Amino acid sequence: MFKYIYYIFIICPVLLQAQSLSIEQLVSTVLENNISKQNIIELQLSQQDIILEKLNRYPIVYGDINVQRNLIVPTTPVPAIAFDPSAAEDVYLPLKFSTKWNSKAGVQVEWKVFNPTQRLLEKQKKINSKKVEIQQQEDKKQLINDATLAYASIVLASLQHAAALEDSTRYEQIMQTIRYRYEQGRESADELLRAEQDFERKKIQIFETWSVLRDANLELFKYIDIQKVERLSTSIDEIILTLRTYSNNNFKSDLIQQDLLNNEIEKNILKKQLLPTLTVNGYYGAQYFNEHLNLTNKTNWYGNSYISLALRLPITDYLVQNKYLEKNILEAKLNNLKLQESYKNHEIEQQQKSSKIKATELKIQSLKKILSMSEELIKNKQINFENGRILMADYKKVLIEHNANLQDLWQTQYDMISLLIH
Repeated sequence: MFKYIYYIFIICPVLLQAQSLSIEQLVSTVLENNISKQNIIELQLSQQDIILEKLNRYPIVYGDINVQRNLIVPTTPVPAIAFDPSAAEDVYLPLKFSTKWNSKAGVQVEWKVFNPTQRLLEKQKKINSKKVEIQQQEDKKQLINDATLAYASIVLASLQHAAALEDSTRYEQIMQTIRYRYEQGRESADELLRAEQDFERKKIQIFETWSVLRDANLELFKYIDIQKVERLSTSIDEIILTLRTYSNNNFKSDLIQQDLLNNEIEKNILKKQLLPTLTVNGYYGAQYFNEHLNLTNKTNWYGNSYISLALRLPITDYLVQNKYLEKNILEAKLNNLKLQESYKNHEIEQQQKSSKIKATELKIQSLKKILSMSEELIKNKQINFENGRILMADYKKVLIEHNANLQDLWQTQYDMISLLIH
């Protein structure tokens, strides 16, 4: 039997490598190594949106340079009387208003001196960034929950595999006892065959529990490099105690609250859009005119500079603004209803969860007592079986009941962990 167990560990060394990590270290490592790159980039993008929106406060300055060749010089007829008072009224003179070559070089400035919606747009970008942060926190919690569940699965699978090994050892002892009695003529060949069959089934169970354990190790490998781990140091009971310290965030309500704030800002933006905007435009430069292209000739350059104020007054906006405000009010009402429903559902879910946790906790306590009693019963039955005072079937019945008690306890502990995580 020991040779058989040795070969299992040689073929599948993962378990030996997947043990010396506490649940607290797991959470720390997972957060450090597994934060979604996509979430990080999304948060950086939302923060960049805030910066870009603030840059809209400042004037836009750019250079304006061009060179133009007029293939046909623009010509406009003007009344000749403008140049010769004695000319008839119906006489026109063709005048050229440009040259074959002209150019322009200067600096253009545009600045929105008064934009009533600017600060509100900045607040809106901050709300969008906050929503990204909330989503990232939710993703972090989900990541921690998944990694914790994978960790707990390994611990439970390890207990199952250890129990399978112990159970196999007991059934090997039963087989050896039955074989000895058979050789002494005190047991039938049928009973020996049954004992050998039972032992073979227990060997199969070892392979099955090992496969489950190996799959659990691979699942944890998604979150941490288990090859660098020597052992898992947190027990199931300690995992449950740790999970009790986790906070129960209501991320859905947090996101709806941000939507409500956004509704309020949008309403203020709609109102502010009815106010005028004031823009300053300025230009400082020169223009070049000549029949030949010679940009270095300063005598052909003529100064050109101006500054202007532009006042934009919304007119048609007054006619449609009420419709947008009505839509905004409806959206705010809808988000308020969603928020109230989210709070209500979260409160009910927490109460239901609390009741289930309490019931599961009591069930675990009772199962541990039952398990302790079944272990004591096994010791008594084993002594009686080895002394020939009870049949193999009676001893096997106690072992089967003990295994069922173990499965019930492990399943209930897993249910408790699932309750605390979700």
